[in-house]
Amino acid sequence: MPVYKKRILYILQSAGLGFCYFFLSYHLVFKNLAEEDVFLATIWNLLLIFIILAIERIEVYIAIKFSSRIRQKKANMLSKILDIYFKEASLKSALYCFYIVLLICIALLAANPEFEPLGDMSDYFLSVRYGILVLIAVDKFMDQVFKDLKNQESGFK
Repeated sequence: MPVYKKRILYILQSAGLGFCYFFLSYHLVFKNLAEEDVFLATIWNLLLIFIILAIERIEVYIAIKFSSRIRQKKANMLSKILDIYFKEASLKSALYCFYIVLLICIALLAANPEFEPLGDMSDYFLSVRYGILVLIAVDKFMDQVFKDLKNQESGFK
């Protein structure tokens, strides 16, 4: 498959997973768990970001283990299925895709607070608007922690 097709497919997969995240965040968290309470929804959504980033780290660890197993030709069917799964769009890219769309929606509402398609969701947008800052901060922090740990193991600081 040509590189540009792989990239387009990856972006579409990220967008699809981003939509799944929206569905989870809006319907499960905002509507059901928080019962449309902005404060509770904010807490739940921030917790959801931490959970997804932790899952992402675990997935990377598992992917490394299974990919080395597949290269050694010791792979069973589960290993092959997981290898295919780990080559698809990541949860983190889906989160970033979700927040790109969210920032566009918030900008549209800021420009026109009565913008009909989004007006009913303004409380939801309030509950997730700082998630992008938390996502970036936690993502960078985790990258730095793992970089520091790797440097410590190799004897550098």
